Amino acid sequence: MKKIYLYLLLSAPLLLGFLSCKDDYDREYKKLNIDKFDLSDGVAVTGGKYWKDAYTDNTNVESGIFKFSHTALSSTVFDGFVVSNVANNSDHSGSGWYPGNQFAAMPKGGLSGEGKPYLVNYGKGLVEGSRITEPLKGKTFSEYDFTSWVKIQSGKKRYRAHRISVTNTSLVYYTIMNGNNNGASAFQNGDYFKLNIYGVDGDMKITAPVTVYLADYRDGKTSILDKWQTINISSLGDVRYIFFTLESSDNSATRMNTPAYFCIDRLTVYDRKYEWEFFD
Repeated sequence: MKKIYLYLLLSAPLLLGFLSCKDDYDREYKKLNIDKFDLSDGVAVTGGKYWKDAYTDNTNVESGIFKFSHTALSSTVFDGFVVSNVANNSDHSGSGWYPGNQFAAMPKGGLSGEGKPYLVNYGKGLVEGSRITEPLKGKTFSEYDFTSWVKIQSGKKRYRAHRISVTNTSLVYYTIMNGNNNGASAFQNGDYFKLNIYGVDGDMKITAPVTVYLADYRDGKTSILDKWQTINISSLGDVRYIFFTLESSDNSATRMNTPAYFCIDRLTVYDRKYEWEFFD
């Protein structure tokens, strides 16, 4: 016997349903908009500023329902997310370490334009995370195991993943192009640098990832991402967390040689106001 379940808000207009109702008007979108983040007291480098608490422990960037991982490991080392508006994407790979280079997105700003804020992440490649073993799908998530996560602070309400925009920092871009003096090699045919985007469901279980190639030298390609690329992450489903891992073809025995940075902007999730479920 076929059962039909129809969920409606009492105040909603009558809707005629099919297998699923996908129109935008039944979705409440929550979009990360970091444009108004106050960087007036940020740390100045060539081309802009980055968050003053980048090297302060027990601090996090929060925007709306989104809370971003952050740990200060020393006065010069952090992992997790930092806000930046640095617009300097010059090549410093030949002059050694350049302090502002790690905070500079190749597009010279967020999706809103040059000099607009965005988020920079420094994390770890999979070869550096001794507690991380593939495949991750179905395993239980813990903040302790991963350096790069976003918590969806929504109480009992569940949000579904929608999209996110990503790009490279200038440090990564020019390291992949030219190599560096810290052991990273310039990419050659067959090399790659990729970002894996995972969801964590209501039971704290990890979903299958969405993968983005930040650099792709496979099969004769020579592509390094230098613009914002918007990625559909709806396959992650309902998410309590979204987290990220990086993989590179350039590794030593104990670490990933490619610098473990990437940038994000305009993460978007949504809540379904109405649900239509037809099943036997």
